[in-house]
Amino acid sequence: MSATARAYQAVRGLILDGTLPPGSRLKEEELAERIGVSRTPIREALRRLVAEGLAAKPDSGAGVLVPDWSYRELEEQFRLRGLMEAHAVTLAASRISDEEIERLQTLADAMETCVAHKGDDYLTLNGEFHHTILSAAGSRLLAALMPHLVEVPVINRTFHAYDQAALERSNRHHRELVAALRLRDADWAASVMRSHIANAWHSWSSGMAAP
Repeated sequence: MSATARAYQAVRGLILDGTLPPGSRLKEEELAERIGVSRTPIREALRRLVAEGLAAKPDSGAGVLVPDWSYRELEEQFRLRGLMEAHAVTLAASRISDEEIERLQTLADAMETCVAHKGDDYLTLNGEFHHTILSAAGSRLLAALMPHLVEVPVINRTFHAYDQAALERSNRHHRELVAALRLRDADWAASVMRSHIANAWHSWSSGMAAP
């Protein structure tokens, strides 16, 4: 792995796991020392992160920071994600393999165990569940676009914003998605997915004040 790729993966990870929270200044010298590379790979990594929306240049002043999305921006992000994931599951309904359906079932079972026992693997399992559907959709365009909406620090904070009832409701959606895909029922699957993403937005936004 090149120094630039290593720097990109490291800084991206620090943003996504919340180590560098919204509003943090991404200083080249500090990041270079922390990651163990020179400033040039850090500079290239920051340029890429800005292009992806995981970092931003402030309206005034120099440098790069971790953006703090507004209520309206987050709402739009979830709306777009709902549209795109509903489209993905619609495509998947006619293309998904039996093996992929069984994988989704296994993941839904594992998430249910996590919810019941307050396990730490829910985020990883949830990400794999949605990635399996995206892969089954077989759309290169969706595969390229979705990470810009999903791989945002919002995901971690959404999970922690869920109460027990919301987590249980979320996993009921997962089970219903599996059932719809078994029947290759695209309309049912898309309807459930829209409700699923709306549930995620409700859990996230309940702690925010609308403008």
